[in-house]
Amino acid sequence: MQTFSSNYVLDREEVEAFANEVASNSQKKSWRTVMEEDGEEEIAVTTEKEGNEGEIEGQWVVKNAEIGGGGVDGVTSVCVERWKANADDSKKGMLNCFEESGIFVACCRHGFILIACDMVASGELAKYPLAVLSHVSRKIPGKKMIGYDIGCAFKKTVARSSITGLEDVQWVVPAMHGYAHNRHCQLSHHPKYVLGAGLEDFETCERTFSFTNHCAAVTRLAMPFHRLQTIDAQFRQYDADKYASLGSFILNNYKQALNIVEEYGDIFSQLYNLEHIKSRDFEKWNAEEEAYLSGLKKEPEEETLAIAYAEALDKWQATKAEHEAEHSRLNLPPTDSTSGDLGKRRVKQTYKAVYEKVGQCLELVCELEAQLGGGPRWTVETEEYIKAKELLRTRKYRLALDHLESLVVQRLFELQKGHLASTGK
Repeated sequence: MQTFSSNYVLDREEVEAFANEVASNSQKKSWRTVMEEDGEEEIAVTTEKEGNEGEIEGQWVVKNAEIGGGGVDGVTSVCVERWKANADDSKKGMLNCFEESGIFVACCRHGFILIACDMVASGELAKYPLAVLSHVSRKIPGKKMIGYDIGCAFKKTVARSSITGLEDVQWVVPAMHGYAHNRHCQLSHHPKYVLGAGLEDFETCERTFSFTNHCAAVTRLAMPFHRLQTIDAQFRQYDADKYASLGSFILNNYKQALNIVEEYGDIFSQLYNLEHIKSRDFEKWNAEEEAYLSGLKKEPEEETLAIAYAEALDKWQATKAEHEAEHSRLNLPPTDSTSGDLGKRRVKQTYKAVYEKVGQCLELVCELEAQLGGGPRWTVETEEYIKAKELLRTRKYRLALDHLESLVVQRLFELQKGHLASTGK
């Protein structure tokens, strides 16, 4: 079969060389609290299986990244679990009827396409960015700042790979996509807080895709030779257009920077004089916020126990009320629903099941009381019980707020990919 050679697209053999870069993990289970549609909390157990190419079963996870043992830490794992772009292929509904399911590109800050590779019958596996990054590091050595949707977690995958010469790389997340990451991650990886990022938003690839997406209708049913030929021609035209407007691009950025300095310079000068603060205080505040958030990776144990105890008491009281109701049914004369031996047996079976449930709830209450150090049993008027219920309501509210935020960001991404942003849809 005739093949087309392109300076823009990596050969598949070069990409496949990174298919086994990250060692596979054994099966793991991870516990996490999720919000159900009705607003109730549920502790979900997600089983994760990683193959050589990092295909993981479960909720949103990083491809080829370890969830424990030094892989993805507690901060970045929150980001990648919410990141739809790294979901398992079955969750994303990948169009497996196409051999080439997409392209992975790397662009410079001026918009030029550095290199690309085909994503072959799969989602966004780690071998694609690894292959692209290896090529870029060979062609452009030295210090670099790289923006990637999950750069906060992917840098750990890179550290375990065979790619060298990336010790001076600063990883950031794109400005728009970065707001889907948790606050702790943003303080370290969002370009707004990273020294040296300047006005760059690291969303160049998204603007590139908005141009190349028009090529999909032409290449969808094309032969491999003509498909790659069309993509190569489009990339060349795209770079030619960028080169023609490069002077205006740099000049406009320079003017924008001067306007920002002129517009906000006096404001910050007045702020420094009135509030007696200095420019380095902003970095200090960011560091203090990051240190504070680092201590919030896990809820305080005493609060967790108090909430669990209050919930156990509520459940115990509810099952006691259910038990009393079933007990009263046993003493009632037969009705249409309980007439005959079959109805009596059903009532007795239900009563027995409720009775066992009461015992289980009471056992849990006693166990939690022992962990709390004993003391009198709480009631609805007890001060500790009222505080625990308030903590529980606050926790549910924050979980619902996080869930809402992730849905809003997910919706914005879907609108952007469908070219429906700012259309009122």
